[in-house]
Amino acid sequence: MADALLQVRTVGWLLGVIEQLYTEVEVRQRKMGDSLAIAGKISMPDITFAYFLQKYGRKNLVDEYVGSLVNTLERFREEDARLATFDEFLSEHWDIGIVLGYLQGSNLALQAAVVPCIDYPARTSEANAQPFICLRKASFIADAVLGIRNEKTKERFLQLLCTELHRIEASITAALPAIWNSMQGEEGHPTVQADILGLLARSEKDLPETARQGISLDLILEEFMKAATQLPDGSDTAAAHVSLDGFMTASMTCQVLRDSIRVREVKPALLPGEAEDADESPQSVTLAVVVLRHFDAMLTAWLPLTLEPSPAASKHQSEIQKLRAERGGVAKLKGYVALLQSLMATCFQFMLSTMLEPDTAPDQVEVRLCRAEDAVLVLMGNPYLVADPALRGTSTGGLTSMGIARTRRLAPPLRVGGLAAQAAVWRQLRTSQEQMAALIVQHKWRLIVQERKAKQMLSDVQRASISSLSPRHQGREAQAHMLA
Repeated sequence: MADALLQVRTVGWLLGVIEQLYTEVEVRQRKMGDSLAIAGKISMPDITFAYFLQKYGRKNLVDEYVGSLVNTLERFREEDARLATFDEFLSEHWDIGIVLGYLQGSNLALQAAVVPCIDYPARTSEANAQPFICLRKASFIADAVLGIRNEKTKERFLQLLCTELHRIEASITAALPAIWNSMQGEEGHPTVQADILGLLARSEKDLPETARQGISLDLILEEFMKAATQLPDGSDTAAAHVSLDGFMTASMTCQVLRDSIRVREVKPALLPGEAEDADESPQSVTLAVVVLRHFDAMLTAWLPLTLEPSPAASKHQSEIQKLRAERGGVAKLKGYVALLQSLMATCFQFMLSTMLEPDTAPDQVEVRLCRAEDAVLVLMGNPYLVADPALRGTSTGGLTSMGIARTRRLAPPLRVGGLAAQAAVWRQLRTSQEQMAALIVQHKWRLIVQERKAKQMLSDVQRASISSLSPRHQGREAQAHMLA
């Protein structure tokens, strides 16, 4: 009997005993009330022996079961984090105070987190029936258990938080080549031009590491620390301490954290007339909203005087209807990616064709160039469109034509560029279209400048030649110049 008890038992048996021991710790905590008093009176080995003694009564059985527990723990502790944690408690490398903090965090992780975290989902009742853990909830638990942490712990925790956000971005970026390669050559999907890809590769090579990653961890940490500590600009954030209230405030005001988490875990707010597919993931819904709103914004530009949709608009409209009818999955996501790319490419083609019309006045060309530059700013995520003074405190009737044009480029209630930058294809799409538009603007502007310089030089030469003639010949040359 003794030899059988001292043998290694199953992991399930050991985990069951550990749960009973943790329950015994919580019972004693409720009786004593003060965690400091508990830390001075009990230990995990004492609780273990007391548990087996109460269950079996005989001292020889207690010794044998404790020996079996130790042997099983020694055998399996490297295979399960829960066993490794209990081994630290049983060996008293971690005291009973750490045990109480561990149990508090575990209980919070099993509860529904109805707390003011970063844009926590509104339908929290759906998570009440099952354990639910995420980055925001883990952040709240760490603050609730640790409280005001020392400098080293605080900086390490914030760095881990930023690293987790970067890991999400890196995983999406790593999946992009496979998606784009699978789209190449497929019937019905536009292919990416080789020169655009080459230009993108060359520019990526020249960028610093933080820019290639898409998110600068140092900038996120600096923004988060300023919001959490509410320090003025130029202050040393490394010497400040973050309280629980400060951490929660920074979590709700740090825009980078809000956007990165909201777009992947919360579906966008839909406008009237936009249908929601319950089976779609938040990422697919966001991409669908970008495509549909971008198409609606471009439709007015594609309608000629006859008010009949152009072939390009009809083609995209039929593709949207097909995608709406399909079920969710990778195929539908790839379809939305391809359609969004085609819409934006058509947008720039339409803009370029109108700029190159022979009867376009110079002032209209400059207006269109300004609009092209606005499009570049939108794709780069520049926030000035939202803060445009022409749009503040005025009705629709009071807006200028440029204000209305800029408003049509926005995807209510968010900007197209902002949403596209958060979608799965944000890096490829934004960079390629941004550089494509920049090349168009630069090339066309150089042509206009060269044309104006040539006209100015010709005019100066003609005036100089006329002034060198006699008055009588000057009148004849001036009349000939006017007739010409």
